[in-house]
Amino acid sequence: EASDDCLAKLETLLLKHPSAFVGEIGLCKCARDVRHHPAGKQAVLQKQRDLFEQQMRLAAKLRRPVTVHCVQQMGPMMDIL
Repeated sequence: EASDDCLAKLETLLLKHPSAFVGEIGLCKCARDVRHHPAGKQAVLQKQRDLFEQQMRLAAKLRRPVTVHCVQQMGPMMDIL
């Protein structure tokens, strides 16, 4: 799956660059791909939440700081954090 490949690439880059941060990552209800995706808004928001959680887990595993953004998704963000 695309997110698995994305996470593997992110981990490779983070291992190559030991002082790198993870980010900017986050949740955004207003992004254009959320508003106009053929799978529907809720499916895309769930995918966004899943990927954000995986990115946070990777950052924790590698003990890296994270920069986060959140647009109209504070409740879901706090659930993940």
